[in-house]
Amino acid sequence: MRSRKALCVLFAAAGFALTSAGLALAGNQWSCWHWEHNTLGVTNAASGYWGTILGSEATQWDQGTCVTFSGGGEINTDAGFYGGTGWLGIAQITSYDAGSCTMLEAQALMNQSYLDGASYSETADRHVACQEIGHCLGL
Repeated sequence: MRSRKALCVLFAAAGFALTSAGLALAGNQWSCWHWEHNTLGVTNAASGYWGTILGSEATQWDQGTCVTFSGGGEINTDAGFYGGTGWLGIAQITSYDAGSCTMLEAQALMNQSYLDGASYSETADRHVACQEIGHCLGL
């Protein structure tokens, strides 16, 4: 009985530690950077396969969050052969108001130099696209 009680206390402590760590990680964002509003214009410059992937993942963010995407150019997505950069995808703030820490434009780029190889599946491509668009939202 005593070992069962000790085991329960151990699990409770571990659960608390994991929950606390999760909350700390959930607060991780692009420093103070934010959008001034939650309706953002998205331009998908990619075509073919990557145009479909990026469009689909942007739609998932649009339907699953309080952010509404419309036509426009606040977030630009594209795919290209950027070479041996070390990144599969990258998100960048391309225009901002430093005084208010407000993002004005961002971009999500997919690096086909890595992703178009046989070692990455469509699911992996979708994960990278989803992550980079999420970064553009400030996550």
